[in-house]
Amino acid sequence: MSVEFRESGSSFTGYWQKYIINDSISTAKANTGDDSYLIARLDPSVDVDDVNFYDDVEVDSRENIALPFYQRGVEYLGKDQYEKAFNELKMAYKIAGDSDKYPFEKSYKKSQDLYILALTRDEEELLNKVRFNMNINLLNARGEKVFEKKMAKTATDYDAFLEEIFKACKSNLKTNGQMYSDYNVINGHSKDFRAIVYFYRGLEYLYNEKPEIEDLLDYNKKNIRERYEKVKYELERSREISPDFSLVYLVEADVLIKQSKNIEAFKMLKRAMEKEPGRLSTKYRVALFEEKMGNTQAAMKLYREIADFKKVDTYNRIQTEAVLKVALEIFKEKEYQRCLERCEYGLNFMYSENLQFLKTLCEYELGNYTKAKEQLEILKHFKQDDVYVKYLEADILYKLNSRQLSLEKFKFVLEHYQNISKSVFGKMNVLNFKKTDVLFKIAKIYEGMLNKDLAASYYRQIIVLEPYTELADKVRTILENL
Repeated sequence: MSVEFRESGSSFTGYWQKYIINDSISTAKANTGDDSYLIARLDPSVDVDDVNFYDDVEVDSRENIALPFYQRGVEYLGKDQYEKAFNELKMAYKIAGDSDKYPFEKSYKKSQDLYILALTRDEEELLNKVRFNMNINLLNARGEKVFEKKMAKTATDYDAFLEEIFKACKSNLKTNGQMYSDYNVINGHSKDFRAIVYFYRGLEYLYNEKPEIEDLLDYNKKNIRERYEKVKYELERSREISPDFSLVYLVEADVLIKQSKNIEAFKMLKRAMEKEPGRLSTKYRVALFEEKMGNTQAAMKLYREIADFKKVDTYNRIQTEAVLKVALEIFKEKEYQRCLERCEYGLNFMYSENLQFLKTLCEYELGNYTKAKEQLEILKHFKQDDVYVKYLEADILYKLNSRQLSLEKFKFVLEHYQNISKSVFGKMNVLNFKKTDVLFKIAKIYEGMLNKDLAASYYRQIIVLEPYTELADKVRTILENL
């Protein structure tokens, strides 16, 4: 039995289909001895990436199956055909599993740096450095396992690979305001692969050494000091190789934050920012610290630098957050046209519901009610039943003389007022209203409709809720003349 070699697409299914079984099928079949087992794997409907190829295949057979993929990957790599090399080597990893027999005792392990090369095919400097200068012995068993585990995921390029790792780190940290979304080791100062290895070993000690300990704030009771020393040791080794590797300083800052050493953490973050001014996540975190410490001018300066940063191919979430910070400051100064322009600047690159809300509010404050309604329709697509969105919509409709529709929206706000704290827009502190404000708006609409009885009933509710306020005094005067 044989299967013809076919050059097909770059998908896993394509590569699995083109494998030449030929005479090796007798050694590659499942332990059950059923030849149909492997033939079934050739079915185009099978999603190869969702299949564990080797659980029921003997180790020797797995190595025999994986070897051609590995050899072709090395061959493609020598020809600088990195995309093909990437697919072949990834398939070799997928099939071979935890094999440690020749050729995987050395060359399979060695293919880790080839795998990295394939993933980073556009980074010539790193390609050459890893290819010729990397000392594979520095990858101890722990380091290798970390990398193999991470590489086995679905990352399609090195940036996505790092993105996955830092998402995992963030889920472990559970710390608000810490953004790892733009972490990119390649664009940092970590060209030496050894520094990256020590860095990730430090992360492993920090997050995985004692998984039963969930809260680093409890380090005194749980004796995490020893673990922190391990982390610090690995980070120092990484720093010795790459002194400008800013991520090392960031991780140390994270640990200091968990130890409630916020001033020291702030200093560490500033050092990271000095080492790599272009890393927006670091600059954003420094700005947050400045803001929390009351240094508003220093914080706004950093937010503006982030918002106007030009040396990036893709506008990212951190820049959007910075644009929002600047826009909110402008809004508070009642410069609505400038604020509107700032919101449009941010929305041209990346949609943000907060920026969209602020843009709508700016149009409203400028008296552009028709435009405000148009912008609100975009916002409603994502936040249809949000209390703040409904309130703003009701106000806009009132200004456009759609009194009946406005009344319906205000009633919705009144009925769902208990959900006001759940809205993300309340934290922006640009549109503030109380339940009595909603009651007053409804009463005014009924008064305009000459329905005095209903108007009076809503006015009286205001007096019951807030009997000693200026609004209550105003309502008493209205009731006397109603």
